[in-house]
Amino acid sequence: MGSRMCDHLDIGIETDEPFLEHEYRTGPLAAEIFRHVPIEQRATLIRAIRLAHESQMSRPRTSLRQVLRGWQKGRRVTVFLGHDADGGSPDLSGEIEDVTAGWVIHESAVTITKAPATWRTAIKVGDRLDHWVDIPVLGHRIITEIQSEEDVIRLHLDGIARIPGVPHIAELL
Repeated sequence: MGSRMCDHLDIGIETDEPFLEHEYRTGPLAAEIFRHVPIEQRATLIRAIRLAHESQMSRPRTSLRQVLRGWQKGRRVTVFLGHDADGGSPDLSGEIEDVTAGWVIHESAVTITKAPATWRTAIKVGDRLDHWVDIPVLGHRIITEIQSEEDVIRLHLDGIARIPGVPHIAELL
């Protein structure tokens, strides 16, 4: 096994399972998190994805594996490796949590813990998320389902296209 280079950065030894970056799909939140990874840490990120891929290939594909967890701009960020709904293509998804604002965004939902009580009856299916919460990375997503329990509101959002492949280190600049 030899070392694998990407943009002249050593991203570790070859794995036993083939790591085919073009077969991956990356969610918009994961891509947004990748964009903010400092250049000196990008090879480590790719290495973590490859190792999670290797580990997941040897286990059932139904579970998510954490690839990255850290802080960006005061928000906790996490990237997970899973597989698409059919259990086929590897899928990178992101999660961004703003503890101060009281929300967690996922690729297809937002969990709000500090919402005013009046929101429970005011938010409606079909509303644009940006009417209620200022989270620019989600764009103008539409609320498709609302779940409310005690102090938590979970808003499911309409689908958004995934980015084909793993964002290449050079593309993140």
